[in-house]
Amino acid sequence: KKAFQLFADAWNRSKKCNENYYTASNNLGVCFAIGFGIRKDPAMARHYFKQGEIAGHEASKKNLQALLQSA
Repeated sequence: KKAFQLFADAWNRSKKCNENYYTASNNLGVCFAIGFGIRKDPAMARHYFKQGEIAGHEASKKNLQALLQSA
């Protein structure tokens, strides 16, 4: 739970500053995809991975593809 909260805090801080927040977005997607520190939620995982994919974040793109294939 602590790791999830740290990822969420990092995402919120960097987004407020208009900084690159896509690594934190990917990390949140992973948490939601596997249920790490939070209830498993594929829709939320897809949301966070999609944000990273739009920005060209390769890990987010790969994770989104894997999530969609496993559905």
